Amino acid sequence: MGYPLDIKTVAVTELSLDLRNYRMPIHATDENEAILYLIQNEKVFELASEILKAGYLDNEIPLVTSTDTGYTVLEGNRRVTVLKLLNNPALAHRFGDKIATQYDRLVTKYKSELADIPSHIRVMVSESADELQPHIARLHTQTAKKQWSTEQQAQFYYVQIESGSTVADLKSRYNLKSRLNRLLQAGSFFALVDALRGRLTEEEVKLLASVKASPLEYALRLEEIRQLTGLKFTKEGLFAPCGTTPKEMADRLTDDQLVILVRLAQLMKEGEPPLNTRHPIHKGDEKARSEVLSFLSNGDTPPINKEQDQGHQDNCAKKSSPESEPFSRPKSETSNNHSPKSPGESSQPSVDATLDSDVFKNGNISLKNALRKNLKDGSHNDDNQLGVKYVHPTFTINESVEFEHVNGLLYGVFTYGNLPANQTNRRAKLYLITPALRSLFELTLSALDLSNIPDMKLPSRPHSNHKQNVDYVVEKLSDNSFLTYVSKQFPEFGGYKKLKSTFDACNFSEAAGTYGNLAAHASYQNLTGQHVISAFNAAVLFAFLSQWYADYKTK
Repeated sequence: MGYPLDIKTVAVTELSLDLRNYRMPIHATDENEAILYLIQNEKVFELASEILKAGYLDNEIPLVTSTDTGYTVLEGNRRVTVLKLLNNPALAHRFGDKIATQYDRLVTKYKSELADIPSHIRVMVSESADELQPHIARLHTQTAKKQWSTEQQAQFYYVQIESGSTVADLKSRYNLKSRLNRLLQAGSFFALVDALRGRLTEEEVKLLASVKASPLEYALRLEEIRQLTGLKFTKEGLFAPCGTTPKEMADRLTDDQLVILVRLAQLMKEGEPPLNTRHPIHKGDEKARSEVLSFLSNGDTPPINKEQDQGHQDNCAKKSSPESEPFSRPKSETSNNHSPKSPGESSQPSVDATLDSDVFKNGNISLKNALRKNLKDGSHNDDNQLGVKYVHPTFTINESVEFEHVNGLLYGVFTYGNLPANQTNRRAKLYLITPALRSLFELTLSALDLSNIPDMKLPSRPHSNHKQNVDYVVEKLSDNSFLTYVSKQFPEFGGYKKLKSTFDACNFSEAAGTYGNLAAHASYQNLTGQHVISAFNAAVLFAFLSQWYADYKTK
């Protein structure tokens, strides 16, 4: 039995990636953007490594359509991307130093195998994209290969609606029933995000494009949320009234509704708890409903990181209240020229004067002095001082600008983290200082992200999903060669075995994901002083190890 389509051998340079590739939540504007997305999200370098090791096998032939200038790849975009990169070393260098370094290491490792990478491959050619859709659907939505995510399947079906197919056509063609309606609703939403590009920041587009289909479906079942967002759908999952295009829906949405859409996406991605299918709002919890609707409507008391929401409010020219301002990091370029004190003015140093102190000019000395002071026997001990359990006066710090604010916050913790013996005063100080726990993790993650450390890419933005990011970093820090390096640099840990035992005993994930978030967004009723002390000890050790890891990897 022969193939139903023509098979041709063509040059890799004749192949163009599909800019509407269903793996991408929003359409790429050019091929470079498509390649970058696949590198960052679809394990292209892992596939490249496999192809270099085992050779390129064409048992899975890319499916393409012919164009006036060559061919567009509808199936096999990851493999073709790998071949484009391996045939053109300059291509990877368009996407920044981190990707270029990763690529160079890969091709250096497999230098001899690189010569066997083909510059021409076989492809299966169709004159019509419609002719290929059933084959692609069979591969990715029913059995097969790497099954597409729900969101990718949603895009696959919705694009066919945009091309002129009806809902009835798709149900008949793919033997789908009610599930198609849910997929089309998600596909409609992603098409709307694409249509809103001109009115949103790049970060807001990415945030909305990261929304998952099921949480979106559940959220839009609630009449109040539909009213607030302005989104209306037919029973088939398309925009209402029937025939409304994503562009038309985008034009109808007000700036206020865009703010609400971004907040809704924040709740789904970063909420405490996330607004997913298991959220209390879907179980009739009236308090949860009130909190969610209040945040969506007014930005009140968000169970979420406020920095992203503030950014979009500014973008839409919304006035922000002082209470909604995000955490402000101290500036390193503070002025030495402070206004003279007026008569009767407090003799306490101003905030600017404090930030201009030698903690920023010569932080290593100041931090060591603070550590020595807090570690002395006597007034401070592990039960009454935050963050000192695993530190030593001889510790050094990373003096790069990336870690400047981390060390400013560490200095503050060591200097002001002593807890009073009086229980009332102790509790009051915990209320005051515990939110710094979240900031310490966030600033450390931001510093790592800005340090361009080889082979380190946080799975989420530094200010979101701290637990996932911290788990990722902890895996890097657990490297035996790094811990050996630390144990030699700082004998105070008592050698490699003791350091490894200390490291394994620290619950960094709990400190970042549970106590860190609770401290920032909820009550302290379930926290004890020992909980907070333990979490700060872990956070401080995490901050120090991260600094040394940056030194270790960039030397």
